[in-house]
Amino acid sequence: MKKLLLLLFLLIQFTQIFGQKPPLGIGFVYDTKSYEYHGRMMPKIYDNKELTVESKNVEAYFYKPDYGLLHFSCIRVTDSYYEIYIGESKTGFIPINEQFEFIKLSEMLKKCSVKRILSTNNPILNEPNGNSKIDYSCPRENLKIKELKSIGNVNWMKVYFSRECDPMITEEMDVTYGWIKWKSNNQLLVEILPY
Repeated sequence: MKKLLLLLFLLIQFTQIFGQKPPLGIGFVYDTKSYEYHGRMMPKIYDNKELTVESKNVEAYFYKPDYGLLHFSCIRVTDSYYEIYIGESKTGFIPINEQFEFIKLSEMLKKCSVKRILSTNNPILNEPNGNSKIDYSCPRENLKIKELKSIGNVNWMKVYFSRECDPMITEEMDVTYGWIKWKSNNQLLVEILPY
């Protein structure tokens, strides 16, 4: 669990630094031995489901081997392979084995805080699809995630925050709850924060 949290923290840090190139999928496939890649080649990624044609140009969602970070955006998980994005619109395949693990995007997000990318276009609401907005005026936005919900094609996130702008919030504190949209299609509407 500690290893996963460390990988998650590093993942979040590099999201902010390097941005996102491949689209989002259902989660991430990460290499549990990526810390061994410093100065070495990436693991074998394949162009076909039969895992016979090796991919030449592979772009990971996050790649920083000196920090033990190698994550691919995952589209699908089968009994024998992970289907991943290896570029903006190109897919590849990784065989399922003990070297790789999968984490759902929703599971990763529940361990994080977020900040809305465009707060004016994404107000905090009392209820999903509601009209009643909640005021939030902290100089540095810090929204903890309570729940994720999809209504139709809209992806909602129940968040809580401190009106006193305390950055280290817990539900035991005096917090306010509300709902925001967190993604539209495969585009994130929130910035993931490392705490």
